[in-house]
This record gives sequence, C-alpha cells and structure tokens, in this order.
Amino acid sequence: MVVALIILQIVIVLNCLKNIFEHKRSELAPGEVTGEPLNTRDLVVQIIGYFIPMVALTMLVFMGNEPIINNLSPNSKMSPLFFLVLLQSFLMAHITISMQVNHITRTAYTPFKCRVMYMHLIVVFFVYVLHLFAMKQFNFKFF
Repeated sequence: MVVALIILQIVIVLNCLKNIFEHKRSELAPGEVTGEPLNTRDLVVQIIGYFIPMVALTMLVFMGNEPIINNLSPNSKMSPLFFLVLLQSFLMAHITISMQVNHITRTAYTPFKCRVMYMHLIVVFFVYVLHLFAMKQFNFKFF
C-alpha cells in the first residue's frame, strides 16, 4: 500500500512537471493568460521541499520490530497506517496552500521557511532518535 502511494506521488509529480514544461514550450494566442515565467531553480527547490518531509514521514512506516505497515489496531477496525496517511495529507495540504498563497500574493515561495515543515522534521527526527535508543539499533523491516 505504501509503495503504491509513493509510486502514485512520483507519477503525479512527473505528470505535473511534464505539463509545466509543455506549457512553457507552447505558443500562446494573443490575450491568453500565461501565468508566471518558469524559474527552474525555484521549481527544483519546491520539489525537494515537498519530497524531504514526505519521504521522512513515509519511512516511519518501516521502523521497528513490527512495522505499522503490517500492524492492525487491537479492535481491527483501523490500521495505524491510516493516521500516518492522514498526517501526510495534512502536511501536503499545508504545503499546497502555502504555495497557492505565495502564488496569489506574487511572493517567492520557499519550503525552507515553512515552520510546519521544520516542526514536522524535528518530530520525525526525534522519533528516529527515540527508536534508535529504545531499540538499541536502527533498522527498517520491509515485509
């Protein structure tokens, strides 16, 4: 499931990049809205700023002796994986809304000034460190 989500996210980003570069090369009719000029450096920064927190959060799925990807809750109605995907959704929504606000206000967007992303990375790093010291080892278990 997680691998499918990662592949889906990569396909979506690649499709967006394809559309961005196709739009840049297309000839526009007079009066057609063109949007903003493409700054490739800013685009790369936005992509890296998106994938760093998403990959860090996704890797939590594989940690521990019993990774949450294989773990069901005691009542078997909800997987802990649901909460991780929900957290990812909140993070993606925040990043998207930040980009939209910067686009509308015509200010430069950089994900590295986002306090939510910093807090997220600090918490994920803390979980990694806690896992390292609690388990006396740092391992990932894949299926």
